[in-house]
Amino acid sequence: MILTGRRFLAKRPVSVVVVVFVAVVASTLAHVRVVQSLLVTTQATQNAELLTGTVAEFRTVYMSEVLERLRPAGVEITHDYFLQDGAIPLPATLSMMLGNRIGRGVSSLQGVPISVGRGERRAHRRIRPGGPDLES
Repeated sequence: MILTGRRFLAKRPVSVVVVVFVAVVASTLAHVRVVQSLLVTTQATQNAELLTGTVAEFRTVYMSEVLERLRPAGVEITHDYFLQDGAIPLPATLSMMLGNRIGRGVSSLQGVPISVGRGERRAHRRIRPGGPDLES
């Protein structure tokens, strides 16, 4: 005996309510999962934008306030500053060192190559106090 439409609702109202309830709960959980994933992605993107802007500003200030004042004095500005007496690091080298120091406690930041404003692709490198580890 197949029950149709109104007869089914009249004979099994609890079953219908349970099915509707389960469907609503399942769709709500699916929606919460999607919203949570979107929130995590948005937060990560905003944090990356903030970090990128901070590093760019650091490079600009380092270039204008430090390097431009030392260049007339004959101070060498180079990526391998640790090999030359009296040399200081380039903004990119210094920002990589900064990223590594910040990232010591946060593994996701450690050794992140940062290239701001030039669109350059760089090898994944880490800088240590005695000099660079070229490839990691």
